[in-house]
Amino acid sequence: MFQYAKRCIKDCIENSRFRIIKSFEKDRYNKGKYRAETKEYTFEEYLLQHLGIDDEVKSYLDKQVDEVRQQVNSDVKAAFDESTKAMLSNTVLQVLMANDTYKKIEGNIACIADRPQK
Repeated sequence: MFQYAKRCIKDCIENSRFRIIKSFEKDRYNKGKYRAETKEYTFEEYLLQHLGIDDEVKSYLDKQVDEVRQQVNSDVKAAFDESTKAMLSNTVLQVLMANDTYKKIEGNIACIADRPQK
């Protein structure tokens, strides 16, 4: 029984379709027994038919998706800006450090720091 259930779940995922029991009716070949009548759906068909997603719900979902998209875009932009700023800062610092004027300023700062205070 457990193997059958696992196989059914696997088939549902692979085919994007599943079956539900629509009704029970008496089996005309086996007296006193019932037979289940099933119907096959895709996930989208089932949601549209049984959950009744109307325009109000759709507009709410669209609004929520839009807010998530804007938040993701904002976070990605902030991360990109910070990364670019750090990269450019390092590059500019490397260019300045190669310059003679920077080396003179650095030498003067070191001299000031080495002076004893009175």
